[in-house]
Order: sequence, then structure tokens, then C-alpha cells
Amino acid sequence: MPADKKLVTPDKDISIQREIRQTGNKLHIQIDFAQTVTLVSNDDYQGLKNFYTLMANMLNEPITVKLAK
Repeated sequence: MPADKKLVTPDKDISIQREIRQTGNKLHIQIDFAQTVTLVSNDDYQGLKNFYTLMANMLNEPITVKLAK
């Protein structure tokens, strides 16, 4: 299973955390997203774009489930 991950911008205005747990034959995925900034200056846009790229990659990470035979 993928490891738990947390991404936070340097100014801590945006964060996302993903936790994956298995309980018996159930898979629990919890994603917490927080954003406190609504306006971004041109100078900060590239950092924001990089953060959202990392976030999209994290959310698109595959989870492989192997069934017992």
C-alpha cells in the first residue's frame, strides 16, 4: 500500500494529507485538504502550480489490491 503522505506549501496556506488503512477486507482512504488563500500573485503562481502538480500526482497514485486465494 502507498505510504501516508502530507504536502504543505512553504507559507502553509495550502495542505493535503492522505491516509490509507486496511481493516479486514475494507480499504479506508481519508483525504484532508485545506486552503486558506484565495488570491495568488503572479510571483507566487509557479509555486502554486508546482504544488497542485504534486497533489495531482499523489491523488493519482495507484493502489494495488491483492486478493487471497
